[in-house]
Amino acid sequence: MDVIRPPRLQPGDAIGLIAPSDCLLPYREQIGTGMARLASLGFRLRTGQYIWNEHGRHAGTVAERLADLHAMWADPEVKGIIAIMGGSGCMALVDKVDFGLVQANPKVFVGFSDLSILLNALHARAGLVTFMGPDVANDLANDTEGRGTAHFLQVTGRPEPAGLLPAWTGPVGVLRSGTGTRVAGPLLAQNIPCSTHLLGTPYFPDAAGSIFCVESFRVSAVQLMRALVQLRLAGVLGKVSALVIGQMEGCFTDFEDPNEGLRWAVEIGVGDLPIPVYTTAGFGHGVISVTLPVGCRASVGTDGFRLEEPAVR
Repeated sequence: MDVIRPPRLQPGDAIGLIAPSDCLLPYREQIGTGMARLASLGFRLRTGQYIWNEHGRHAGTVAERLADLHAMWADPEVKGIIAIMGGSGCMALVDKVDFGLVQANPKVFVGFSDLSILLNALHARAGLVTFMGPDVANDLANDTEGRGTAHFLQVTGRPEPAGLLPAWTGPVGVLRSGTGTRVAGPLLAQNIPCSTHLLGTPYFPDAAGSIFCVESFRVSAVQLMRALVQLRLAGVLGKVSALVIGQMEGCFTDFEDPNEGLRWAVEIGVGDLPIPVYTTAGFGHGVISVTLPVGCRASVGTDGFRLEEPAVR
């Protein structure tokens, strides 16, 4: 399937805001702050009809959340779609998405955490470049220095390679060495529990040759180990060019030293596979994240993480 790059975002464009996952009601104040920051960048905001609904822990029923998603894809004035917040609701939507509608109306689609389910499903089934990037309730609301916001505008607003991740993301660490040379491939970015939920379904993208980026929140070293083993046994890790582990906020508390927990989980999870494993604080929970275009070529080495291709046209 050919990769589809969406049209770039420009000031004055309408951006649709949706809530495909958790209920937003407890987060009204910070969501308002994030919306104001997005509007200050020159975008017009459209909110989904059902974003303030509540159904159990989610922002409305499956039908309501899906209706908002499809309405934004069908609206010709909406040029980009941003998920307001993550949570736990996207898995129930994935098999009901109209991928034909998505292919016919390519748009910038941005989400984080639980939204990685939809990001990867849209790429796998529609060929669309999607974006693990800022949500409204957390990243945009808390990005007081504008660093992550600036990277979002660079990646989604300029039809040129974004290059090395910004200096503020810090150095790339090495957990397992590869050949010593920079490796490259199409970028995949996932929240690791969500990755394993998609395994065995038609919605997991082809990982062949990929720079496979994962992050998570409050998982134990045992949980990460199990997830990596499952990805290895499913044949995913054996295909990738490199594994990149982002910020893992609140993780590995089952070890006295969380760094040792991470190393232990990777050692067992990756096993004997000859793939390099890197770390970066450039994306993940607990940091202001860069924007990662799922499906675009990237490269990584000890000298940094680089986005090699334009993500938009």
